[in-house]
Formats: sequence, structure tokens, C-alpha cells
Amino acid sequence: MGRLDIIDSLVDNRVNEGMITTLNKSKGLEELQKALVKRDFTLISRQHRKSDIQYFSKLFDTMPLKYIVSGDTLPSHNGKSYYIYHLADKGIHYIMLIVTRESVSMRRCVIQRCDTADVADTIWDYVDRKALAIVDVRSEFKGCKIVADTFISGISNKSVIYQDTDDVMQAMFYNSIKFLQVEFGSAYSSFVEELVSSCHSYKVTVDKNDTFTLEFSFNTRDDNYKVSDLCKKALGKTSTDYYGIVLSSFTSFYIEFYY
Repeated sequence: MGRLDIIDSLVDNRVNEGMITTLNKSKGLEELQKALVKRDFTLISRQHRKSDIQYFSKLFDTMPLKYIVSGDTLPSHNGKSYYIYHLADKGIHYIMLIVTRESVSMRRCVIQRCDTADVADTIWDYVDRKALAIVDVRSEFKGCKIVADTFISGISNKSVIYQDTDDVMQAMFYNSIKFLQVEFGSAYSSFVEELVSSCHSYKVTVDKNDTFTLEFSFNTRDDNYKVSDLCKKALGKTSTDYYGIVLSSFTSFYIEFYY
């Protein structure tokens, strides 16, 4: 093969690689557009997802509040309301902690299995005496083991516990996008079109503080500012107890939701 043939081959390979990159980008943004319209996290490919925490449930039932023995409120902390429940099924006792935030329908939920009924009774004695306060729901009680570290859809005997990280992120995505759709109103469709047409990459993440983030990157500063300004105008504020809009660089911004 001559020198010119080698050069032609290299050029062809680079063109092909560029075409594949463009096709992958187009496919990813097409998935994003559909997901934003349908509120469907399953349409987001895994290469655009990241979780710094693993949610799980090893419970006997997806609706644990059917098994309440007793329940009470605990002192609030950092704008969060705390609830505690004693559950029992077939002689096995559990302590369930639920954390709620204002304007958020899904609730943080951690369930611990007690080694014995006496362990549950001892914990509930502290509850009755108003001597129990929770700061970190992931802290295990003595004589207990965490069997669910996740979210639950509400506080009723029909509320469903989310089984794993994908379940939780799907619920977060659905609730976050629903919120944006309501705030944008009739302008939401044009916002999504503007976003997808100028965005070149994106990430959907959740961190250890249960903060759910949609991050978008652009080729130019003008595109970034234009789309982020549309968000600020529609939402009215750059931050509340539920969300925040942050310019992370000249060419990227993110919307974070606090769960």
C-alpha cells in the first residue's frame, strides 16, 4: 500500500469515527427528548446515568405500612419531618423511619429488622418518652439490621416501596420532569426542542444526599445561557427548598432537585 493510500485510509477511518460519534450523539439526544416529554427514565441509556448511592429493599412486601403496630412523629431537623413506625409480620419486628420534605411526594425510607421483639420494645420506649431524635436515617439501632434503604411513594397502607436504584431514579425523574412541565406550562415543548437542538451531552445523577441532578453541556456560552435563562424565567427563582439552577461552567448548567 502506498503512502497516499495509507493517508486516504486514515482519513476514511476518521470520517467514519466522526459519523459514528455524531450518530451516537443524535441517538442520545433523541432518547433525552423522548424521556423529557414522556417523563420516562427508562428511555435514558445507562451511559448517561450515574448513582453515588445504591438503594435497595429486602422486605417481605412492597407495601410495608400495612403491618403497622404503632407510629409516632420525631423532632424535625433541617426542614425535614421525621416519622417512626413499628412493623411486625409473622413474629419478626421492624423499625421504619420515614423522612418527608415539603412539596415532595416521595419519602425517604429506611427499615431495620430487629433481632428480637424486646429490641423493638426498647426503641419504642424511647419514642414514648420523647427521648429519640434522628439526624441520619442510615444509622442502625443497636440490635437491628437495615433491610431497606430507599424511598416510599407516600404514607398510607397502600404506599409502595421502591425496590432498587433504578426504581428510585425513575420516580425522581418522573416527579422532577412533572414539576418542570407544570412550571413551564405551554412553553415546555419549545423549551425541550431548544435544549435538545443546542445540547451536545447530558448526565442524570443522584448523589449520597439524595440530590437528583439533570446536567446539560453545550458547544457555546450563548447556547448555555439561552437555555438556562429559559429555565430561570419559567421557574421564577434560581433556587428553593426543592430545586436549584446552577451554572457549572460557561458551557454547562444543571438543575438539581432535593429529595
